[in-house]
Amino acid sequence: MSWRNLILVIKEMKHYFIAAAATFLVGAYLGFSQPEQFQFLLDNQIEQLTDMVNSIGGHDHYQWRLLGFILMNNVLVSVFMVYSGVMLGIIPLYSLLSNGLIMGYLAHQNVPETGWGPFILGILPHGIIELPAFILACAFGIRFGAVMLKSFFFLFSPARRAANNAAFVRLLKVSVPLVILVALLLMAAAVVESMITIRLVG
Repeated sequence: MSWRNLILVIKEMKHYFIAAAATFLVGAYLGFSQPEQFQFLLDNQIEQLTDMVNSIGGHDHYQWRLLGFILMNNVLVSVFMVYSGVMLGIIPLYSLLSNGLIMGYLAHQNVPETGWGPFILGILPHGIIELPAFILACAFGIRFGAVMLKSFFFLFSPARRAANNAAFVRLLKVSVPLVILVALLLMAAAVVESMITIRLVG
């Protein structure tokens, strides 16, 4: 496990970070500008998440239970985004788009009544940590997908196939410190969300 190699790989992947962030922003724009197109799908997702959070609210030590739920959910999803990328990057791209849609949809539903201030206040404290961590995980997933896709094109080119296999192994090795980094960032975000954000919006 090499943190130095992880930093080098991250520096090489700026285009994947840009693509991941752009996909999220496109989803946010569509969710905000065309909410009626996605209302049925998003209402179900938001309702399920709200029900899970509300079920925690009835227990003792609510904040600690909420912290555990947020952390477990975010870490599992992000780890899944990293390694599911081997399926040609489809799942990380879909997750970025769908999470962006939810963000934009929630903005469309709340901003006309409350204004941008409360909406940003409810997202920014933890989102400034959580969102980059999520995009980082998805960017790695997309990179895994790109490597897998190239393997099909290089099937009859031994030299290129060997170089592509080496790139895959390199990504696989740095994925371990990556997952640890993402988990630490999401832990910090979960603490902020469960201890600070919930009070700001409550």
